[in-house]
Amino acid sequence: MHRNGMTAVAPAPSTTVMPSAHDGREEARRRRRDELERVFGGVIGEALADPRVTDLLVNPDGAIYVDRHFEGLVRLPERLSAAAIDNAIITAASALGVTVDEQSPVLQGELPLDGSRLHALIPPCVPGPMLVIRKHRRQGVDDVPALVLDDYLRDKLIPPNYIEPLRAAVLDRENVIIAGSTSSGKTTLGGAYLNLITELAPNDRIITIEDTYELYCVAQNRVALRESRARSMRQLLKDALRLRPDRIIFGEVRDAAAHDLIMAWNTGHNGGFCTVHANSVRDAFGRLEALVQQAEVPVVPKSIASAIQLIVGMQREPTGLHRRRVTELAYVRGVSGDEYTLEHVAPEW
Repeated sequence: MHRNGMTAVAPAPSTTVMPSAHDGREEARRRRRDELERVFGGVIGEALADPRVTDLLVNPDGAIYVDRHFEGLVRLPERLSAAAIDNAIITAASALGVTVDEQSPVLQGELPLDGSRLHALIPPCVPGPMLVIRKHRRQGVDDVPALVLDDYLRDKLIPPNYIEPLRAAVLDRENVIIAGSTSSGKTTLGGAYLNLITELAPNDRIITIEDTYELYCVAQNRVALRESRARSMRQLLKDALRLRPDRIIFGEVRDAAAHDLIMAWNTGHNGGFCTVHANSVRDAFGRLEALVQQAEVPVVPKSIASAIQLIVGMQREPTGLHRRRVTELAYVRGVSGDEYTLEHVAPEW
C-alpha cells in the first residue's frame, strides 16, 4: 500500500520480440535478391526485361551480344568491365550456394531472379570472366506475348505450306520431332507449336519435362516437371506416365530417355513432341538410335519409325544475323531395309 492508501500496481514487464529464424532467412533472401537486382541491372537487366531477347552473351573482352526473336544476333554498343562481369558471376554463385574459383571455374544453374539459364566461366579456362544467359521466356503471361506460328509466317521463317501439316499433327494426335543444330531455334519453335496444341486441344492435360524451364505452357490443365539432382529426365518421364497425361512434351532428348520416350509413344501416349540435336531431318534418326543405345537395349528402327509421324528441321541462316528458319518437314513412312522412309514436303516460299 502507498501512504495514500492506494494499491501499487507494478509496471508491466517490457516484452522484447526476438526475430525468428524464419525472419532471418527471409531477410537474407531479400538482401541476396536486392544484390542480384543491382548486379544484374543496367544493360543486363534491360536485356532480361526485353521479351524479344532469347540469349545474352558477355564475352571475356566485355563485348555484349543479344539474340532476339526473328532478328538474330546483335552486338550492343555498351561494354562491361572484367570487374563487373566477375561481380555478377560471384553474386550469382553466392545466391546458388556454390563457389567459383580457379579450382572450380565454371558456374551453371538457374538465375535466381527469373529462372533464366546461366553459364559462366572465369580464368584460367578463359582469358577473362564471361557469361551466357538463356532467357526464361514466360510466354503469354507477365505481358510477354505468346509466340505463334503466324509470327514465323510474318517474318518468312517457315514455308506457308508447312502450317497445315503441323495443325493436322495436333488434331490427329501425331508425335512430332523438332530437329536442329545448336542454337537453331528448336525450343523457340517448340514454344510456338505448344501454343498451337493448347489452341486446338484446350481441354488436354499436358505434362512438360525439361532440364530447365524454357517451354512455358499456357494450357489450363498443365504440369511442368523439371530435372534436378534428385530426379533425372528419364525418371521424370516415368513419373509423367503416372500423372494421367493426354500429351507429353519432352523438351530436348539427349540421353537414354530416348528409349523410354519411344516406348511411351508406341503405347498410346500420342500427340506430343520433343526436340533433338541433329544437323538435318535424316540425321535425327541416327541421333535417336545412338541415344537409345545408351539404355543398353537393341535399336529397333521399326519401333522408332512407328513412334514418330512428323519431323521438322531447323537451321540458322548463313548470314550475319543468324536468324532461325524452318527448312525441312517430312512424314515418317516406316523403314525399308536399313533406311528410314521419309516423305519430304517441298517448301513453298
